[in-house]
Amino acid sequence: MSYEERTGNPFRDSEYIRLKSFLSEQGLDYDESIEHSIMLEDQGRIIATGSCHGNVIKCVAVSPDYQGQNLLGTIMTHLVAWMFGKGITHYFGFTKPQNKDIFCSMGMYPVAETENVLLLENKRNGLKKYLSQLEKETKKCQETGRENVNGAGIGAVVANCNPFTGGHRYLIEKAAGECRWLHLFILSEEQKFLSTDERMQLVKEGVKDIPNIILHGTSDYLISPAVFPTYFIKDKVHAFTMNCMLDIEIFSKFIAGRLGITKRYVGSEPSCAVTGEYNVCLKRELPARGIDVYEIERKQEAGRPVSASVVRRCYEEGRLDDVRGMVPKTTLDYLKRKSCIVTVAQMAKAREERAARQRKLIEKWKVPVICFMLNIPGAVKTSEDYLWAFREGRKKILNKIQRHGIRALETESIYPVTGYEFYVAADGTADRLKRLMTDMEDSSRLGRLFDVDVIGTDGRKISRSDYGMPARKCILCDQEAHICSRSRNHTVEELLRYIADVIEEARRAD
Repeated sequence: MSYEERTGNPFRDSEYIRLKSFLSEQGLDYDESIEHSIMLEDQGRIIATGSCHGNVIKCVAVSPDYQGQNLLGTIMTHLVAWMFGKGITHYFGFTKPQNKDIFCSMGMYPVAETENVLLLENKRNGLKKYLSQLEKETKKCQETGRENVNGAGIGAVVANCNPFTGGHRYLIEKAAGECRWLHLFILSEEQKFLSTDERMQLVKEGVKDIPNIILHGTSDYLISPAVFPTYFIKDKVHAFTMNCMLDIEIFSKFIAGRLGITKRYVGSEPSCAVTGEYNVCLKRELPARGIDVYEIERKQEAGRPVSASVVRRCYEEGRLDDVRGMVPKTTLDYLKRKSCIVTVAQMAKAREERAARQRKLIEKWKVPVICFMLNIPGAVKTSEDYLWAFREGRKKILNKIQRHGIRALETESIYPVTGYEFYVAADGTADRLKRLMTDMEDSSRLGRLFDVDVIGTDGRKISRSDYGMPARKCILCDQEAHICSRSRNHTVEELLRYIADVIEEARRAD
């Protein structure tokens, strides 16, 4: 049979509408989280499709008129190849239980099943291996930790911790105080704010003083309620509950059974309806399976529940001081360090904004503009030492031009995470300003850290070579700076150590 393959990452516009319509005809909804899709077409008509989101295969359908022609095999082969290209070798699928034989024929194996939902994976013993891993982690922690002899039973907490807050700490500490051992599961699904590794590290640091905690990742077997799939369930009113039942089945039958867990602790959820409904499901279903559920009132700060989403919002808005009472010191220190790490995209945007600021000053005053920053390699451009050096450079620039009778018509200092910036609209000629700034850059070790550009009234950056001046030298050797930078003759660590020594020397002499 001849058919056309079309792929999208994901599909947009008219193709997106066509795919949604086809899925609807097959009794499925389009899942908006899809990252990649394939469609098979026969003379412009969609006859089969399948999609991926991370390591989950979803929205797989074949038109009834074309079933029995191995189109599903073609779809699965493509999706698996696409995931392999992304480095994904362990993948999953959610579907209706009546589709079990079809997916099993494609090399997938059932993990857990309820009346309405079936979870499959491509590894025959994936869950078994995960349970063995949990047992090994438990044994290791019990050998190095200390049992709470005043506690009763084995407890569990499953948390996202994006990031780890004082609310998480409060819940975990209370649960650990009531149990002999507490299994703490951190969701392994990658998040937009902090990676799995970052979240796990913050939790480790935040609970290291609680000796009866056994820390685990959830792998892919404990499912976040925020990503429960519902595209194949017609009864949307009860779809969430149906997926909760799958999560409860995996936790109670396999994980709790293997680890001897008899208690599950959750935090109260006053603001998130999804998590609140999940807690309701847990309290309704787990006790009948021998697991008591304890809902702990959410910790409050200044009369408001501590919330990871509030912490994330404060971080994004640059208000980390506002979360001081909401997170442990280890989390706050990490977020402050993280807020100083500059991305390539941020640097590119900063260059555009600098150019716009320079143009604005030139258009306003019709004079050249001096733009000053520090030469700092690496991803961290701001610190207390760098700020001191920046202020020293700013002072030297103003003193230099004033001593030579040049007026500063307007100055502006800004302090972005991409590096401090100082602008001067200077009432002097561009060539004179360039010579003065070059002399300042070359006159001291501290000056070697200064990056002072002069932009002429035509918007062109004035170069040393325009006036026959030698190119800048590397701060560590006699090579030209641009040659060392391009060939990476020195590591970032070597350069930063030198810069720290230069600034320390200058501060002592000040």
